[in-house]
Amino acid sequence: MEIEVIVKTEKGNKSTEKEIDSTVDEVMKIALKLKGDVIGGRCYCDGTSIILKK
Repeated sequence: MEIEVIVKTEKGNKSTEKEIDSTVDEVMKIALKLKGDVIGGRCYCDGTSIILKK
């Protein structure tokens, strides 16, 4: 099974680099709680997504 986790900022395309970095931290916390293997991921101008294999 593959699970995609997406974390976005509230500011959309006007997000700062620091805000986007914080979405990376949050998405990784979620990945650790789900105990899946990260098989992909991507940073966007408004957040971060990762794909886990469980």
